[in-house]
Amino acid sequence: AAGKQWKTDAYFKMLGRTLLHNNARECYLSACAKEGSDIVTISISGDPCEVCAKYENRLLSISGKTQGLVTLEQAMSEGLFHPNCTHRMIAVPEVVAQEYYDKDGKEKAEKDVAWEKHLSHQELRKEQLDRAQQNRIERRNAEEDDRKKAAEKKFIPAKTIQEATEWTKKNRGTDVNWRGMDLDSVNIINSEMDSLAKDFPILKEKYKTVGSNSKMKCIAHANNALVEFSPKSINKDAIAKEFENNKNRAADIQKKITFYTKHPRFYGEKYSKKEIAKLEKKLKFSRYGVGDDWDDPEKYVRGVVVHESGHTILYRKALKQIAASGKIKKTHPIRGEYEVYKTTIEETDAYMAVNDAFKQAKKTGDIYKVSEYGNTTMHEFFAETFVMYRFEKEKLSDYIINMIEEVVK
Repeated sequence: AAGKQWKTDAYFKMLGRTLLHNNARECYLSACAKEGSDIVTISISGDPCEVCAKYENRLLSISGKTQGLVTLEQAMSEGLFHPNCTHRMIAVPEVVAQEYYDKDGKEKAEKDVAWEKHLSHQELRKEQLDRAQQNRIERRNAEEDDRKKAAEKKFIPAKTIQEATEWTKKNRGTDVNWRGMDLDSVNIINSEMDSLAKDFPILKEKYKTVGSNSKMKCIAHANNALVEFSPKSINKDAIAKEFENNKNRAADIQKKITFYTKHPRFYGEKYSKKEIAKLEKKLKFSRYGVGDDWDDPEKYVRGVVVHESGHTILYRKALKQIAASGKIKKTHPIRGEYEVYKTTIEETDAYMAVNDAFKQAKKTGDIYKVSEYGNTTMHEFFAETFVMYRFEKEKLSDYIINMIEEVVK
């Protein structure tokens, strides 16, 4: 290592110390970032090397934002924190840095510090108070600007389908078609997509395709670049029927169980036993899908939008992780669907986190608090729990909440 011949035990001891110090330093830097500290000083060692000696008791800037100071990166590139280095960093408040150190980060002479303290204590105190007052004013102004911007960007329902289409094209999609959809439903969809994009940055990127698709057999579908809704399912009559079906769901399942129990030989005893087991499992779920039991048409439509947005979030998060891995091998795109990659999407951290939570929910029985549809695949599990995270967060277990927050960030 570094052109030096090492004994095996000495090398591994050095390696262990170095890795430990590196990890500790990274943790300390993360803490400094959270606290807003940019200035650190380097400790004094009893036996420093020539490279490190010039940085002892000297101020460094972590980010490079503090003018006049050498950056931590520059010092490390010159050899600071080399293997077996005994130096460490200590965060220094800005007030202390100004009082005890020169602009280039070197410590002032003791008499200079005493004289400056005598002359400028009042001025320093006044400056601190003025700065604090200025910070309060700037924060108030920033909050007021945020309120004004939020008011300006507040969603306003369209008066015509054409107007709704123009809004969607401007804000949420490139290729937009709301053919066959009623205006109220489109306004609800646009409103919820607008709200989600504000709350979850991963959804800010526009879709390639947004709108209706009358050929779909499902209520809606989505991926990283497409979201479409069925006009046959997103309307007042269809939603009312969905609510009614959910109210009768338990009774209908129980009727089937009674039939198979009373007539086991009708389809064969073996088949009847399997069906009874399946139906009894269905009864453990209070609803087929999240939102079926809300009895609120507008909230139901919003829930559909959130569900499909959940699919988009998971796809986009996984694709970003694949891109970051550098193991991409793109082939052909499939109508906005994610492309085929050498590193499969199921191998990403996002997918594995969702799958782990899905398995745990099945094992613990938490899956029954979600929905029957959420029990079908890990993809639907994430989409259904994301709807609950949006509207029924109190019903979710902590590990599911943690999984969702890890994926959406």
